[in-house]
Parts: sequence; C-alpha cells; structure tokens
Amino acid sequence: MKKLAAVLILLNLFIISGFADTTRKVVEKEDGSADVLYTDKDGKEVAKEQYDTKAALTGKTGSIPDGLVKEYFEDGKTMSETNYKNNIKEGPAKYFYKSGKVFSEFTYKNDKTDGVVKTYYENGKINTERTIKENIPQGESKMYYENGNLRILGTWKDGSRDGFYREYYETGKMSNEEIYKDGVFVEAKAFDEKGNSTPVYNCLVKRIENKDKYVDFMRLRYSFTETPAYNPYGDGKEQKEMKKAFIDEKYEETLKIAKGILEKKYVDLEAHYYCIMVYEKLKKEEEKSAHEEILKGLFDSIYYSGDGMTPETAIVVIEAKEEQMLLDMMGLKADKQNILKVKEEDIDEIEIKNKETKEVKKIYFNVTKPMKWMRDNLKKDKK
Repeated sequence: MKKLAAVLILLNLFIISGFADTTRKVVEKEDGSADVLYTDKDGKEVAKEQYDTKAALTGKTGSIPDGLVKEYFEDGKTMSETNYKNNIKEGPAKYFYKSGKVFSEFTYKNDKTDGVVKTYYENGKINTERTIKENIPQGESKMYYENGNLRILGTWKDGSRDGFYREYYETGKMSNEEIYKDGVFVEAKAFDEKGNSTPVYNCLVKRIENKDKYVDFMRLRYSFTETPAYNPYGDGKEQKEMKKAFIDEKYEETLKIAKGILEKKYVDLEAHYYCIMVYEKLKKEEEKSAHEEILKGLFDSIYYSGDGMTPETAIVVIEAKEEQMLLDMMGLKADKQNILKVKEEDIDEIEIKNKETKEVKKIYFNVTKPMKWMRDNLKKDKK
C-alpha cells in the first residue's frame, strides 16, 4: 500500500488507456481516495480497485486478465509495466521516467514485492539497490550518488535496521556510522571529510551547511539531544527577543539573533522560520529557500516519526516547542494533558480540539528524551 501511496502523492500522475491489451488508470477523488480502473484494448472496464485516503484497498470488482498491464503518462508514454496472473501481481515490473528511461525495476510474488529492488537516476546510473521479502526490507541496502560513489550502506532485519548503517561523503569517505539491534539504536560515530572523529551532530550540521541534500534530519535532532547545549525546557528569552525584533521591523537584528540561536541549536524551528521571514522581506530568495528546505526537513522528521494515534506509534519530539508547533500546524488545540509510561517510554497523551469543527480526540507524543533530561538534571541538583 505504501508503494501506491508514494506513486499517487509524489508523482501525482494521471494515465490514459488504449495502448496495451490491459491498461491501468488511477482516478483520484476530491476526498483523497482513489479508484484504479483496468480496461481492455477496446476501452471496456474489466476490473476496478478502490483505495481509501491512506492508500488501503477497500474494494475490488471484476478480474484483471493474465499478462502485461501498462500505465501511461498523459502524453501517451509508458509509465509502468506490471505482470498479472490469477488477478494479482506476479512477475517482473518496471516504472519509467517520462523520458522513457527506467526509474525502477523489481519483482512481484503473490502480489507482494519480493527480491532485489533497483531504482535509477535518469542518466541510467544506479540510485538504490535493496532486498525485499514479501514487502519487508531484509538484508543489505545500498544507495549511490549520481557520480557512482556509495552514499548509504546498511543492513535490515524483518523491516527494521539491524547491524550497521553507514553514510558517506560524495568523495567516498565515511561520514557517519550507526549501530542498531533489532531496530533499536545502539551507538553512533561520525567523521569529518578528512577522516577525523567528530560529534555526530557537528558532522550533520556541517553537511547541511555544505548543501548536502541527503542529511537525515531525524538523526540530526536526536544527535542534538546528546550535546551539552540540549535543554528542552529553556526560558526562550532569545526567541522572544527575535520575535519582538521582527515585529518592530528590525530585520537585521532579527537575523542576528536567529543566527546566534542556530549556532548553538541548529534544530531550532523558530529560528529557521524567522530567517525565512526576514529573507523574504529582504528579497533574498536563495537564503530563504535554504532555510525553507531545512525547516521542511525538521518538520517532516517530526511528523513522520509516528502517526500519533496510539502510545506505541506516538510522534517523537525532543522538546515541548516541537509538540506545540506541530499541533498549531495541524490546526489543533490541546485541552487536557496526561503523561503515561508505556514500555519504559514517556508518552504525552493530549486531548485535542479542532479549532474549526470543535471535534475532540486524543493524540500521543513520545517525550522520552526531554523527560530523561529533566530527571537527570533533577538528580544533579540533589547532589
């Protein structure tokens, strides 16, 4: 289902019929759900699948003929080729760029991705190579830069990282290495471009400043919690001064304060936000875009860390400010709050009210890191 969601959301492609014995066409609806129509060479519908807003299959009618099923871009060029047998995906499959170059190739077995999955840059060079068994990542996974050098090398077990996970600079030297056991992070180490040992956080910040577009922002945030500068319950004095300077239209002063904050705390959402606002006022598009990319990376690393629907799938935050900004972004208001202990994790259970509909529901945030910081510092104070 995740593969369908990625195709629908990231590519946003519409396809047309009439170019193969069986053609597949995605019809998106206003509510975010979709119908997938299968037609024969005469344009007659032979099967239909229905998917909800989360790309989960909710219904299926008709029967998809055995053989090759194609999808097409609006200009008539082939977007994908998939083999079917007994009404399910079976055998090799390919997706294409609009240029006709292969984007990805893999194999279905009993309607599930099974085997080696490869993706390519449009110039034909390999981008990623990994092994999937029944839709679940297993074994070694590789990702490459466009120049052919290795970018990421890691190992997976039953869908979770297990063993080493290594990232490399484009020059070929190792940037950082992380160790996992059954999906649980164990330790990490990092290196500068000369091969000297450096804190993971410093390494990742340097890569962002060097316009490295492949940085893991979740790891950046987590590594910041391991630095002496981490304080999830700070007084926010500088942030208040930054906001006041911007309101007073003192843009250079706002920028100076924001940069000072980022020197100590590169993961500060507000500081990046005010940099964007200032650069927009100063009409400096390149600088504005750089901070927009960083802010998006930080927000995405929070938003996609969990769905927040249960304590076990809580959204992971490293400070209360992240929690509040995410709620604001989703148009939600916290009414009640309760800290739970779930499998040694600290979970913030919040009853929220939609600002428009007034609907009340619960959302969960994993606040283990800030709570641990607070407990550790209380112990220090007692000593």
